[in-house]
Amino acid sequence: MCMKYLDANLMCYKSISRYDNKILSLNAPFNSISIVNENNNKKLIKDFSIFLQMNFLGTNNDSLKLSNPLVQKEKIDVLIRLTKCSKEPEERLGTDIDYFQIDLSSIDTEIACFEYCNYSKVIDVDSIELPFGAGKYVIKILVKKEQEEKYTIQSMSTLIIKD
Repeated sequence: MCMKYLDANLMCYKSISRYDNKILSLNAPFNSISIVNENNNKKLIKDFSIFLQMNFLGTNNDSLKLSNPLVQKEKIDVLIRLTKCSKEPEERLGTDIDYFQIDLSSIDTEIACFEYCNYSKVIDVDSIELPFGAGKYVIKILVKKEQEEKYTIQSMSTLIIKD
C-alpha cells in the first residue's frame, strides 16, 4: 500500500542543465536506453539522470493529523530501485540506484488549503551494471517512515533496456 499524503514520480533524462545548484533545463526525456558493453564483458546502462519529484500534503482534518507524515514532521526513507519485469517473482531481479532520507522537519512548507511541500532531487547515474540483461524494467520509488521496517512502492516508471 502506498504512503498516504505523498505523490511521487520520476523521469529519466539524457542530461540536466544546472547553474548554482538550480535546474535550468531537463533535456531529452526517455523511457528506453541501450546497453553499453564494457571490455570486461560487463553490460551497463550509463550517463543519464533521474529527476525525482515528491509532493507531501498536510491536512486540516484533526482526526487525520496523527497519521500525516508532513504534519508530524517525520523522516521518510526513500529507495530508488531498478527491477526487471517478470510474471515470475524469482525473475524480478533488481539493483538499488539511490537511497536517501527526507527530514520533513527541516523542509520549508507552504500553505494553500493546508500545509504542503514540494521536494525534488536529481540523481546522476554514472553507470549501472546489468547482470540480468536487456528487457523491460521499472524504476521504483520505495518509501517508508524512519521507524517502519518495510518499504512500500509509491510509484513505478517503465524503462526499456535494449541490447
